[in-house]
Amino acid sequence: MAISPVSRPERQRLISKKAHRRKIGATMIAAVVAVGAVAVFLTTRGEDQKPTLAAKPVMRTTTSVGFKSSAIATTTGGALDVYAEPSTTSTKITQLSPLTEYKFARTVLVTEQRDGWVKVILPIRPNNTEGWITAASVTLSTTNYEIEINLANHTLVLSDSGKPVMEFSVALGTTETPTPVGRFYVTDPIDLTKKLDPIYGAYALGMSGYSEVLTSFRGGDGQLAIHGGMWEAQAGTNPSNGCIRMLNDQIVQLASIVPLGTPVVVTA
Repeated sequence: MAISPVSRPERQRLISKKAHRRKIGATMIAAVVAVGAVAVFLTTRGEDQKPTLAAKPVMRTTTSVGFKSSAIATTTGGALDVYAEPSTTSTKITQLSPLTEYKFARTVLVTEQRDGWVKVILPIRPNNTEGWITAASVTLSTTNYEIEINLANHTLVLSDSGKPVMEFSVALGTTETPTPVGRFYVTDPIDLTKKLDPIYGAYALGMSGYSEVLTSFRGGDGQLAIHGGMWEAQAGTNPSNGCIRMLNDQIVQLASIVPLGTPVVVTA
């Protein structure tokens, strides 16, 4: 069957018509994707707070060159005697109970190791105090995770093997009750998801540091924590008593990854 030739004006009309159909199709697809995105966003809405902010997507990469795992020491079951020097004849700084106040096995971050001894950061005042404990009194392990909190940028970054894998915008301490800088670690992961706390939200990661202004808070001793309960409007602001505040979904996500003893570095 023979096909009649198409004139140039007719050909241009057909091309324009096809382009218009493609534009309509693309618009409909975009609308469907947008509706789906809104639906997903709304399903993350907590009963006690506004919708959460998603973590910035960061590509997981291989171990950073020169990266060194952090050593962690956990009690073998007894109390930990802490000395000023790696010797039982040196000054005894303190004794750490085998369990924390929240009944977790006493776990501390190691900064140095010598024959039969480990130097650790102590969960006492003043912040960043260190001391020596016998290697026989603890079980040593390592972690590749580290949390870095930058006060100027109001950011919390979780790194794995020296590479960032999560980043969140956080709320920090006020001028009167600032978040102290230093090297700390996670001491007490407290799950509050079954009954949200009005201040700490869905989860709290207790830290080895303390407020340098408050000596007590809500019946406690002013221990610092990374915790939930934050509304979106607080991100990037300074409303807290020194703790680091996150959205509930974010702190639950973070807490599901980091183990006891995970380093927490707070920088100015």
